[in-house]
Amino acid sequence: MLGVTNRMDVNSNHDQGQTLPFHAYPHQGQELLGAVTGANCRHEYGLRFLQITGQHTCAYCGLNLVETYENWLTMALDHVVPDNVCKAWGLPHNWKEDYSNRVLCCTACNTFGNRYTPKEYTCPTTLEEFYAVRDRIFLERKTLREAEILVYPDADVGAMVRNHLPRSGSRERRCSRRAMAS
Repeated sequence: MLGVTNRMDVNSNHDQGQTLPFHAYPHQGQELLGAVTGANCRHEYGLRFLQITGQHTCAYCGLNLVETYENWLTMALDHVVPDNVCKAWGLPHNWKEDYSNRVLCCTACNTFGNRYTPKEYTCPTTLEEFYAVRDRIFLERKTLREAEILVYPDADVGAMVRNHLPRSGSRERRCSRRAMAS
């Protein structure tokens, strides 16, 4: 169960000197922007998110998701306040599924973030409180992700990205046949 203590001030994000991605959203990310709909991030809701926010980099690690085709294939939208937390708190569905509760990220950061459970927060009762919690959770997750990247500075991010890409058995067979023929 999530704790009910709130140790951080609502305005503490500004004290930390970090820029939140939500500041680039319409209305500074402080109003509902519409429900995320569609079945595919790269062709539907992800493109809509790019149009709404103008963002094109991973909110956690900064990977440019439109720079290369491989990067584009790793694009995901992350619930900042996790789905399970929203359900546990009984928050309205439209808060949980709104674009304002999402950030653009790569699959590596999205996977990393799926292990995160916020602690010591009071269940928000207003949309303003929800956004304050969202901002604090984002900064916590970003800090944790940056710490992981610092621990493994020589990690081959390209290999991690390639490992998340779909594999085509027929393409691999064609490539191996060409290699054998040469």
